[in-house]
This record gives sequence, structure tokens and C-alpha cells, in this order.
Amino acid sequence: MLVQSIDKDPWRRIENQSQRSTWANSCLMDASMPILFYQGTMRGFRCWAIGGASRLALWAARNNRESPAATARLGLIRAAAASLLPGRATQAGDVLTVSVPATYGMLAARLWAALNYLLTHEAFDYGLQTNTSMHKDRARLAQFVTLLPRTGYYGGLRGVSGD
Repeated sequence: MLVQSIDKDPWRRIENQSQRSTWANSCLMDASMPILFYQGTMRGFRCWAIGGASRLALWAARNNRESPAATARLGLIRAAAASLLPGRATQAGDVLTVSVPATYGMLAARLWAALNYLLTHEAFDYGLQTNTSMHKDRARLAQFVTLLPRTGYYGGLRGVSGD
């Protein structure tokens, strides 16, 4: 299970006081459903530049998706994601840190980097991506996957052609 986390309060506090004390408690975990918390980097010039430019363009666009600022922001995010991926990833215990800035605009890029790490370093039958604000019933989830086909199953959102 991949759980998106943010190494900054209040999200860090939510993860530690809520998730890690309930459904993600290491004492309750078994080897059949490991949990990997993934986060982006919040340090360095790249993070500062991409995050600042993204926030500035978002502010300039002011909810106008057709504005030049909105187009520039989307182009910046796509260019940055392409240059950062798959990127470096380091794992320390159950925390995976990917070399993608921890900004809202890089949300999909962080997920892509975490999935790339998972595919190249772990063996698994099914994967679930979620965030720290969601609570899971791991027993029901384990029961649910026993009903799924062993191959060719995808239970997520299908993208629209061209996206």
C-alpha cells in the first residue's frame, strides 16, 4: 500500500497520531500487506523554484483555466515532471522519499516516482495508493482482493485520451 504523506505539520502530526496509531500501526501489520509512506522533497533550489513558479502562476491565473498564466503553469508542471522522472528515491524503513518537490503541482509526479520505485524494487500482487487522511479497514481490504482476478485487473480511474 502506497500512502502519500507530507513531511510537514499538520500532515505529519495526522500521520503519526492518527494513521500510525490505528490502521497503519506497525505492531498490527503483517507481511501480506506492507505499507510504504511516500513523500517528496521539501529542500533544495529545484523544490523552491518549481513550487514558487507554480504558486505564482496559479495566483496569476485566478481560476481562469484559459489564461496564459494557467497555460504556463501547466507547461511548467509537465516540463518539470518530465525532467524529474523517474528520479531518485530513498527508502528508510517504511518511508520512501522521492526526488520530486513536495508541491501541489507535483502531486502526480510524486505518485509516478513512487509507483516506479514500487515496480522496480518490490514484488506484489495488488497495489493501493491513498493518502494519510483516509482510514482503511485492512482486514476487509485483504478479503476484497481475494475476490479479484489474478491477472489483468485495474481498479482505478482511466485517463482520457490525450491526457
